[in-house]
Amino acid sequence: MASINYYLSLATDVKCRYDEKIQFIDNVDPFKLSPSEFTLTGNELPEVSILDLSEYLTHAYSYYTNLQLKAYKGLSAFKCFEAGAVQSLLAKKINDFFVVLSKIRHSQKKPLDTVHTWVILLPDGSISSAHCTCMAGLAEVCSHVAIILFYLMSRLEEDASTSQLPLGPVLAVRKTEMSSVSDMKSSTSQSQVYKSKREDVQPMTQEETVKFLRDIMATGVTPAICRIMEPFASELANKSPE
Repeated sequence: MASINYYLSLATDVKCRYDEKIQFIDNVDPFKLSPSEFTLTGNELPEVSILDLSEYLTHAYSYYTNLQLKAYKGLSAFKCFEAGAVQSLLAKKINDFFVVLSKIRHSQKKPLDTVHTWVILLPDGSISSAHCTCMAGLAEVCSHVAIILFYLMSRLEEDASTSQLPLGPVLAVRKTEMSSVSDMKSSTSQSQVYKSKREDVQPMTQEETVKFLRDIMATGVTPAICRIMEPFASELANKSPE
């Protein structure tokens, strides 16, 4: 997990906020706990709902700005969870709070980089606070926090036999054979397909156009083009107004 000296590297204002968040768990820094101290299994954690997740990511207020977090981007972290971003996850109960500690792959572009994140849950499943070692995580919430919450939503109902909860699903990668450009065969482009299916439509003759417009006028409607097109223009000009 994160270095035990991580706290010392934080800026003064971030340290103050960090202390406030962990005061409910007897000022225990989750990053300083050893893995053996996390003894809870998945079915012992409170159930986290989509309402709990949305409430924390979008409606909670920032300690630094006193404005709602509105971290709507975090709601899209579900795809990262599906891709197996959660590398490990441990849980522990302190007082009436549940501490969830996790190591998460930083991004799909850099699969070897990981960040460390913890979330403190209330017994009803709502989120008390969270922290992540990424830059955005210093401001209360980030996509990695959202990944943990999505993970808890989908996995807590499963019975975990060890203190380490089962990892999220990892999408299978289809094996692809490599080939040189000269051996590749380009298929017919979509535009060519449409072009081959398109039928040529002949323009209307003068007689067909006149008949078409007279059929419209027979319904009591006079198309605007008739006022500048013969023989309709002369007929309308000679027609006395009602």
